[in-house]
Amino acid sequence: MKYNVYSFFNAFIPIIIISFFLLDSLFNVNLKGIIVILGLFINILVTMITGNSFDIGESSTPNELCIPFTISNMQTFIKLPINTSILCFVFIYLLSIAGIHGFLLVNMPFIAFMILLIISDSLWLIQNSCFTGKQTFISACVGILFGLFWSFVINKTNNKNLLYN
Repeated sequence: MKYNVYSFFNAFIPIIIISFFLLDSLFNVNLKGIIVILGLFINILVTMITGNSFDIGESSTPNELCIPFTISNMQTFIKLPINTSILCFVFIYLLSIAGIHGFLLVNMPFIAFMILLIISDSLWLIQNSCFTGKQTFISACVGILFGLFWSFVINKTNNKNLLYN
């Protein structure tokens, strides 16, 4: 079984993102990170339900690189890439909040980094036959749409303490 550095990094992307927002909320004693994590968990559920509700198709043979950590070689039942959905959700959620409050120019390095990360993650998943281009695109759309919905809902609360800005 051959793993490369990116497959290792790819496996830890969700853990890194969740840890960042959780630690930010703990250190700053606010609910901003908890709100993002709650949105992430709902996004993951929506992505799983979407993938299992429609005939999206699956990759023909799962590559060992795609599942770096397994429990008793249990195959995954997820038909859409969760990492792509998580990255798109976080990107669109934070981008829409920044756009609403006029902080887009300040966040240009973040925007460039996230776009490169989403593209490289998606291409890696497709290139290594983890998921098809169709599955990756649908997962990105689910993350984007739910990220927009979540930012709209949180913004409508008019509670500035819940928003990253």
